[in-house]
Amino acid sequence: MKKLASVFVMLSMVLGVTGCGNKTEEVAKQEVTQTVVEEPVVEEPVAEEPTPEVATSTKYNKTVKGFRGDIEVETEIADGKIISVNVLKHAETPGIGELATTEIPADIVESQSYTVDGVTGATFTSNAIKEAVRLSLEEAGADLSKYEIQKEEEELTQAETETTDVVIVGAGLSGLMAAYEIYETDPNINFILVEKLDKIGGAILLSGGNIYATSSSVHEEIGVAPSTTQDIAEWFEQSTGEDINDDIVHSVFSKSEETLNMFIEDGLTFKDSTSLSNQYNDKLQQITVDGKGAGMQAFLEKMVAENPIDLRFNTTATELITDGTSVTGIVVENETSTYEIKADVVILATGGFGSSPEMMEQYAPEYADGFMFTNPGAEGDGFTLTEDLNVNKVGYGTMGALAASDRGGLFPTSFLINANGQRFVNEKTTGPYSQRAAAEQPDQIVFALADSSAEDLTPYETAVEKGTAQKYDTIEDMAKGINVDVENLTKEIEAYNLAVANNQSPEFDLPVDKATPLLKAPFYAQEVIIRVNGTFTSIEINEKLQVVNADGEIIDGLVAAGEITIGNIYTKRTPGSGFGISYAGSSGRVAGQTAIEMFKAGEAQENSNETSNDTTKYIQKVKGFGGEMEVETEITDGKIVAVNVLKHAETPGIGEPATTKLPANIIEAQNYNVDGITGATFTSNAIKEAVNLSLKEAGVDLSKYEVQKEEVELTQAETETTDVVIVGAGMSGLLAAYEIYETDPDVNFIVVEKLDKIGGSIGTASGVMYTGNSPMHEATGTAPSTSQDIVEWFEEATGEDYNDDLIHTVFSQSEGTVDMLLDYGAPFVENKLSLTTPYNDKLHYISTEGGGAGLQAFLEEMVAKNPIDLRLNTEATQLITTGDAVTGIIVEDETSTYEIYADTVILATGGFGSNPEMMEQYAPEYVDGFIFTNPGATGDGFTLTEDLDVNKIGYGTMGPIAAPDKRGLIPSSFMINENGQRFVNEKTTGPFSQRAVAEQPQQIAFVIADSSAEDLTAYETAYEKGTAEKYDTIKELAEGINVDLKNLTKEIESYNLAVSNNQSPGFDLPVEKATPILKAPFYVQDVVIRVNGTFTSLEINDKLQVVNADGEVIDGLIATGELTVGNVYMNRTPGSGYGISYAGNSGRAAGQTALEMIED
Repeated sequence: MKKLASVFVMLSMVLGVTGCGNKTEEVAKQEVTQTVVEEPVVEEPVAEEPTPEVATSTKYNKTVKGFRGDIEVETEIADGKIISVNVLKHAETPGIGELATTEIPADIVESQSYTVDGVTGATFTSNAIKEAVRLSLEEAGADLSKYEIQKEEEELTQAETETTDVVIVGAGLSGLMAAYEIYETDPNINFILVEKLDKIGGAILLSGGNIYATSSSVHEEIGVAPSTTQDIAEWFEQSTGEDINDDIVHSVFSKSEETLNMFIEDGLTFKDSTSLSNQYNDKLQQITVDGKGAGMQAFLEKMVAENPIDLRFNTTATELITDGTSVTGIVVENETSTYEIKADVVILATGGFGSSPEMMEQYAPEYADGFMFTNPGAEGDGFTLTEDLNVNKVGYGTMGALAASDRGGLFPTSFLINANGQRFVNEKTTGPYSQRAAAEQPDQIVFALADSSAEDLTPYETAVEKGTAQKYDTIEDMAKGINVDVENLTKEIEAYNLAVANNQSPEFDLPVDKATPLLKAPFYAQEVIIRVNGTFTSIEINEKLQVVNADGEIIDGLVAAGEITIGNIYTKRTPGSGFGISYAGSSGRVAGQTAIEMFKAGEAQENSNETSNDTTKYIQKVKGFGGEMEVETEITDGKIVAVNVLKHAETPGIGEPATTKLPANIIEAQNYNVDGITGATFTSNAIKEAVNLSLKEAGVDLSKYEVQKEEVELTQAETETTDVVIVGAGMSGLLAAYEIYETDPDVNFIVVEKLDKIGGSIGTASGVMYTGNSPMHEATGTAPSTSQDIVEWFEEATGEDYNDDLIHTVFSQSEGTVDMLLDYGAPFVENKLSLTTPYNDKLHYISTEGGGAGLQAFLEEMVAKNPIDLRLNTEATQLITTGDAVTGIIVEDETSTYEIYADTVILATGGFGSNPEMMEQYAPEYVDGFIFTNPGATGDGFTLTEDLDVNKIGYGTMGPIAAPDKRGLIPSSFMINENGQRFVNEKTTGPFSQRAVAEQPQQIAFVIADSSAEDLTAYETAYEKGTAEKYDTIKELAEGINVDLKNLTKEIESYNLAVSNNQSPGFDLPVEKATPILKAPFYVQDVVIRVNGTFTSLEINDKLQVVNADGEVIDGLIATGELTVGNVYMNRTPGSGYGISYAGNSGRAAGQTALEMIED
């Protein structure tokens, strides 16, 4: 009895166990209860070594800290054996931690050990249960060593090497999507998927189950407008203030709709509504999976079960196999053996490093003490595997949110303070942004505050009851309770409340409508902790998701996807919800597609130039518009059997279609000299050049493969008569047609277009359009502008006289043009206006979703839904005149020639940028520039009117200056010529700076920048791509670009001095837009001229009627669009958005004049 009493005393003690705190370790007291089963005690000798020393079955109850709160665990022990473990009470997450409450107890009983492996994805719950059992054993006086699994170091056997086409490391969402992309696209490609854990899914189980997509069947069903990848890129940059890798954004998120629809088709179910990814952007929508992360996990498990693939669990990739600079496979270990898997392509989908304390300390030290809510497999394996490859790292910080001390969500609040009682962030911004802000506060101490003004106080009172929040009667009591300076806190609250009362933002860009003043007692305070859901620091990739080294070179054979690459687009923060899963799934699919391309390219390379049965494959690398292209041509017995573009970076929707259409045309014609794809001249020419080179290499007679176009004798078709004939179906010609179409249905017209598609140069435009007024003005509260504002600005900006009457005629149409286009369904961005120039705050432009490509698609849809007499592949070859009047045109199509007589002819033929002879004649300074114009812009308006003694007006070309790769320049406000001297306001409009460069000696110019920018990504990216150079000193820079050091030094010193004195550094560059050149290293980039259009034009009057050299109206002839733009712009455009605006407005004005002329 004495012995039994001593047991009762021992069981009534209060034991301390270590709990998880957000700042320091806290000791949590646990009450221990014991229940002794009432059984007769038989007096007999005690066994020699009883473990534990109890003779009866005893149950021990322990309360421990789980992930979501207290867990009550009962452990039954009898004769040294763990009889049962039961979780009596818990609040763990269904489908995640809840699983561990049954699996871990069963494993413990079976193994008779409390050190069993935890349940994947439920680490905290698993550890809590194991700790409860350990405490019970300890209390029972057991020898704990007997209940600890001593894992024997097994010597792994060396298994045989395997060979496959693709090996994927990691079976999270990215790895699985890469696998199934290959599985569905090409069943003949073999792949192996290895996963070091015992289950698939990675971090998906821990997610919120939100998925962004540009569109989906769910969007369509509920009538939600789609968004575009351009919307994403613009929002990412706007919301983060950082430069985003647009190419990767477009590459990955262009797959989002397809990815989401694939999930839906495979049975994934969602809530029947969408929600905003971010409350500050009304375009980007996400949908939520039923069951959230657990629902997504269950779906993936079902997908794999129903569609089995070679998936190997408990198999860790320990090393990459390399051959020189190429990755050729991996070394893996499973539970019994190690072996090599050789592959043409390795895809790394290994996740982040949130579960590696060492890597957290190395790459995200501010977050290392946060609460890690990451996949247990996220240990930075991708970094470890690539550490010998000189891989570059990009991005910084962690994904996640702020949480309450129990790791759950905070109560509703819009007031966060630090340890000093001061606000420091917009409380309604995205999780990672506020998370980063909290990480930067003193000792990372942060509190959320709220008052009692909410209609429903349940969340607040629940938090108080749970002990995660405190309640106070006064602000002073609250300040004392949370140990912050009461004066600071009071001051912050008063300033906040005053701003809200005055309907103003209470700082940190918190919208006033999202702010809630702190007025009504009681007040609630909640301690905040940092919760880490994932990591940003990543391996650098290109837009194809190929891994690149620190020199910007592709590492052959290596692709990466998912969280290990996410820092390439998010850098320090995610700008909304739903992008994580979307990026994981879509990047996985892109990785799979790239792997397929790489495998086929490698397979083709092996067979390249090796003839078998007279079949030979040749691979050529040529220069496309977007960069290098790799083209494979297969020739059998002198026949072109196949042409495949294996690799390219051409623009989606413009150059990209040529990569499939042109090869098909070449094969069908058995000619490399087929017509190019309209709008994709550079891409088309590159593919044709590759085939030409392959034919040369094959030693064939090239003349047999050159299209010898037979002179088809055109038949003479019957003459036609109409009221108006319009030449050209670009923006101007189409809007002239639809102005007539809408105004007077009784007026007949014909539109002829020499190309096989409409749109002219609109597809390559930016899609922005000036307008004096619009619904977007009303929505944003922006005052309208007038055509007089334009006249005044044009003259002020350029110092030139303008045709005021014509400007009024054209731009007074702008509001009506926007209304017309909206009526037809134009995809203009709602609630967005931008200044056409930073130097004038009156003039605004609207934007098109999808840019120029979006506007092109809209015009095609408009014509399809509202058919007119539009004749493609029909070229106007001559004007018909009667006396001094124009009375029609002669046209040719593919089979015939005929006359069209009309009361009025409208010329909307565009410019002449694609005509080298006219460029030499009218714009010789620009003839060597990069010509980025519509292929139909060959000066037809000049040719048609050459016998009419028409006057020409205006000079030069439209377009900006660009980097050597034809893309945008690095951010800079310092440009010099070959003499080392500045010569222009670097922040002026494109054509103005373009003209200034054209006037420099040899047209040589450079932009220079230092390293003072907060984000050097744009500069380093240009340096890695080879379009910019980097130097440690100004002297080295001058020598590197071969300019006079003395001149350059003098220019820089003068520039810096002016800026330091708050003065313009010359050329009317505002001082606030000037950045001094001070901090090494220094970046320099060669400048090229890019020609988007031409200014020299036919002279017209204010009715858009063409006039001759004597200023007389040529009866029956109107001109519009780029053919006339020199009448208003002379030789430069003073801002953005005027090109499309002029095209559309002048087209409508031309249509109106044509109607007037018919009436007369």
